[in-house]
Amino acid sequence: EPGAFDGDWVTCPSLVREDAGTHLLQAASVLCEAAGARYECVVGTGDATAVLLELAQAHGCESIIIGARGSSALMGDSLGSTAQAVAHQAAIPVTVVKHLAPVPDNDEADSSPNG
Repeated sequence: EPGAFDGDWVTCPSLVREDAGTHLLQAASVLCEAAGARYECVVGTGDATAVLLELAQAHGCESIIIGARGSSALMGDSLGSTAQAVAHQAAIPVTVVKHLAPVPDNDEADSSPNG
């Protein structure tokens, strides 16, 4: 993608996305290292489902583990649209891990009307 000049800065959208993606993967990297798991971080751009399936095939993955927010259960999207599409389209096994609901810390629990 061509960069854009705004007077002071030249930006390249693909580099910005890659930097943001790398930053978002730092927490996952820490968890993988702590568990002693082998891993590789790859930042892709485009349709999430297509990119994930292409990466899994290119790297010879035997399975896919994907997180799901499921934020729109009222619309029948309890897995999350990307997780659902990957699970449906993948030629290899897919494990979907739902995010836990946040647990309030003690200060928040103590200040609740019922707490």
